[in-house]
Amino acid sequence: MRTIVVLLAVLMLMSAGLAYAVSASDALKGLALGVFGAHEIVIDADLMLTSLSPDQRAKAVEIALGYPPVQEMLEDVDDYSTSVADVYELQAIDGGDHGTSIALLSKERVALVDIRLIKDYRGVFRDEFGVKAVKVTVDLLEEQVMEIEEGTEVHTSNVHESVLALDELLGHPSVYHGQVVRVSGVMSDLGLLRCPCFTLDGNRALLIWYLYDETNIYPTQIQDKVQNGDPIVVTGRFFYEPQNVETYRMYAEKVEKI
Repeated sequence: MRTIVVLLAVLMLMSAGLAYAVSASDALKGLALGVFGAHEIVIDADLMLTSLSPDQRAKAVEIALGYPPVQEMLEDVDDYSTSVADVYELQAIDGGDHGTSIALLSKERVALVDIRLIKDYRGVFRDEFGVKAVKVTVDLLEEQVMEIEEGTEVHTSNVHESVLALDELLGHPSVYHGQVVRVSGVMSDLGLLRCPCFTLDGNRALLIWYLYDETNIYPTQIQDKVQNGDPIVVTGRFFYEPQNVETYRMYAEKVEKI
């Protein structure tokens, strides 16, 4: 049996019945202060189970995005991302001399959808964008929203001046999501994909688009200037979907041969 010792910290307390909304990867970061006292405890990792199937997660997102108040919010933003977490209940198990084990029991057919709303303020504020977290609790059995919590919009720097390696960008996508970044690599797959895009270092986890909306940088920055195999630095806005690592994308604003 695997056990992990952690220091109690704050999670999202969903009800007086000790229900918490956590993702499987974040579940062991801590438990709410005051529930069992501010002491070290042992969490039984084998008893932390994720019950939501991929179809249920997709359904939860569909219900959350279709909720009228959320639809109104989406009309006023430039982009958004979603992630889905189980909602857990805690059960303490007295282990005697071995400490207290905590079982994290997933609430059946209840999901927490985290929506990140992104607003681009370039031209309004200097190099800034805003991110607001909206948390929607969904009852999958009744196919309805149980609760919605709207956070405060946070402004942060819009451009990372330093040049990132591709591994750094893809290794920490949540840090750079929605931001303008500069990333280096070897131009690859130009003219070989079924989209107006290319990759860096042949890594197709990230598609870099040079034609999108009303923007087309191909004639001025790519054609007869760079080709596959050239080392380059690309400046553009990076996006990803937390539940699907295959949806990394970047909208190029500048391509420089180095």
